[in-house]
Order: sequence, then structure tokens, then C-alpha cells
Amino acid sequence: MKKVVSTLIILSMIAGPVIVLAEEREDACAQAYIHVDENLNTKTWWHAGFWGTSCLGPSAGVVAVALANTMKPYPSGSELLGKPPEYIEEYTYCYQNKGSDLQTKNAIKGALWGIPVFIAVYGGIFLVVGLSL
Repeated sequence: MKKVVSTLIILSMIAGPVIVLAEEREDACAQAYIHVDENLNTKTWWHAGFWGTSCLGPSAGVVAVALANTMKPYPSGSELLGKPPEYIEEYTYCYQNKGSDLQTKNAIKGALWGIPVFIAVYGGIFLVVGLSL
């Protein structure tokens, strides 16, 4: 009986911190998702895609989308003060992934809206120039 009780005590001592660590990681991601939605300026990436595509063409829109995908946003340090290193690591990872996804989606939306503008503007210019010849 003593072996069973001592084994259970040892297992609870090992499993307890693991469960708490898993809960902290889930909490870190949840907090990161909330903060990235509040802090990230997605309009900038929409405008980068839109104006790049509508003024310079679809290749500039592709560049805007590529930049949005590669430039990772970083959380502010005030949100991470006093947190353990594992929490900071998980929070930063989730923040950057969610932020990069939001940036890329908005750059794609802007680029897609810029394509008809590009076609209308430059098609009109070519039509006017062609008619005047």
C-alpha cells in the first residue's frame, strides 16, 4: 500500500507542472491572438497590396504580399514583463504567426482590389492613346 501511495505522490509531483505548463501555453496563444488583433495595423498591408498593384502592376502586388508574409510583427515588451521564458517564447511564436497571416491576407485582398483598377486605368490610357493615333 505504501508503494502505491508513494508512486501516486511522485506521479502527481511530475504531472502537475506539466499540466500547468500546457495551460500556460494555451493561455499564451489565446492572449497573443487577442493582442495581435488589437495591435496590428492591417490597413497598411491592404494599402500596400492595393496601391502596389493598381499603380505599378500585379508584380508589385506580389512583392507586397511576399513582404507581408516575411515581415513578422513583434509584440510589445510591456505585454511580456514578468512572464516566464516559456510563456514569452510561446506568446511570441503565436503572435508572429497570427500577425503574419493577417498581414498576408490583407495584402492579398488589397492586391485583388488593385487588379481591376490597374486594368481600368492603364486600359483607358492605352485606349485613348490608340484612338488618337
